[in-house]
Amino acid sequence: MASLSSLSTEELERELEQRKGALSGLLEKREELEAELKQLNDQIASGGTPKSGSAGKAAKAAKASSAASEAPTKRRGRPPGSKNKPKAAAAKSSAAGRKRPKNDKPLPAVLAEVLEGKSGMQLDDIHDAVVATGYKTSSKNFKNVIYQNLYNKDEFTKSGDGAWVYKP
Repeated sequence: MASLSSLSTEELERELEQRKGALSGLLEKREELEAELKQLNDQIASGGTPKSGSAGKAAKAAKASSAASEAPTKRRGRPPGSKNKPKAAAAKSSAAGRKRPKNDKPLPAVLAEVLEGKSGMQLDDIHDAVVATGYKTSSKNFKNVIYQNLYNKDEFTKSGDGAWVYKP
């Protein structure tokens, strides 16, 4: 577009009419936006509930954009105090109520007494001798518990023929 000083009077009048038309369009748009802003302010003042049936395009667009940008507030997982417990916890609760048997001596000390002075014993014989001493256990596989104690303690060794020997 040429500079305004180089235009004729008719061209200047046409330019003036175009600008007035554009200005009136902008003024109408401003009035619409001010009306929507007033509606939103009234809605905010009333606690977030709309007073009229329609909120306007701008209000709907603003609501959609704000909802998309907000992080979800719902927490994941089982709510605290919920009665809906996982099934694994229910299975553990029956074992949790079981009483642990009390013994005068720990198992390694009983094993040392059983094997002391002997040239060696098989695992089955050691198991029978420990049970004969009155050692209390609630283990389902007590032989395995005995084996773990024999294997993990340095004072117990296994001879070549598979017999366990106590060496203090």
